[in-house]
Amino acid sequence: MRTTETTVVNRMLSIKEAQAYLGLSHNTARAFCEKANAIVRIGGRVLVDRFSLDNALDKQKEEESNK
Repeated sequence: MRTTETTVVNRMLSIKEAQAYLGLSHNTARAFCEKANAIVRIGGRVLVDRFSLDNALDKQKEEESNK
């Protein structure tokens, strides 16, 4: 019998997961996520859109390289 494993990469991250993803402290990660408009509230949960976060990081990287 053949089995396949599927790995799912979540688009939405918790603040704690975003903190680990960014390698920043909780407060700094949350502030960056808010500045990037990556915060999404679903029900009672506060989540971070990883795509928006990646776009904000790419934009910041471009701005830094243009200095």
